[in-house]
Amino acid sequence: MRELTALVADDSEPTRALIRATLRHLGCQVVKEVGNGSTVMKAIAGCVVDIIFLDINMPGASGLELLAQIVTEKKHDYVVIVSGDDTLENEEAALKAGAKHFMGKPFKAATLQKILEERAKLPKTIKTLTALIADDDDMMRLVLNKMLAQYHCVVSAEVSDGVQALSNLITLQPDILFLDIEMPVMGGIETLQQVKKLYPKLFTVIASGHGNVENVKSAISAGANGFIVKPFATDKVKQIVDKYRDSLKAK
Repeated sequence: MRELTALVADDSEPTRALIRATLRHLGCQVVKEVGNGSTVMKAIAGCVVDIIFLDINMPGASGLELLAQIVTEKKHDYVVIVSGDDTLENEEAALKAGAKHFMGKPFKAATLQKILEERAKLPKTIKTLTALIADDDDMMRLVLNKMLAQYHCVVSAEVSDGVQALSNLITLQPDILFLDIEMPVMGGIETLQQVKKLYPKLFTVIASGHGNVENVKSAISAGANGFIVKPFATDKVKQIVDKYRDSLKAK
């Protein structure tokens, strides 16, 4: 069985310690521990793990509330709800909300072993990326949005011009910014120039229906990390996402 990683959220330090020790014995490393529900989502965003263990009752936010948010925002797909109140009602609520398993406390090592064996058979967790799309064509935004979702990249916002893109960058801080080269108010190249002044390390891609040499050169000169031609091709979108992931490995 391959080595797995986990995030454990439980307001009981002794419980966290017991889960940590048991998981370590079974070949799973706990890379993050959280004791308050209010900090769970931030912890998830800051690490990549194979399994998330959530206590059903925590200060700040309950395990079921957090699970609903995780599922809605597609932050993770393998969550185990843990509870000292080992009732059928709680188990049904957890599974209905999207949990892979429900684990009562005190738990047995054999239960954790089965969970780990099941998770090890599934593909390794890939960090979900975020993107902002700036394009005045509604259909192109929709198409790109759906394509990105195939490669674990969630679109946090769609806008129709460069000015809106710049204002959204402050709060959203996406991993990847897609800019159509021709937009009203402020076009892609002008927006890109402003972006590089404010966020020089932001991975930015220029999109255009005209893949001529002049457009490509303009994009590269302005600091673009990639150029993609419309209508979008799935393999080209994948190449962009892969290029960004490769840039993370190089850091």
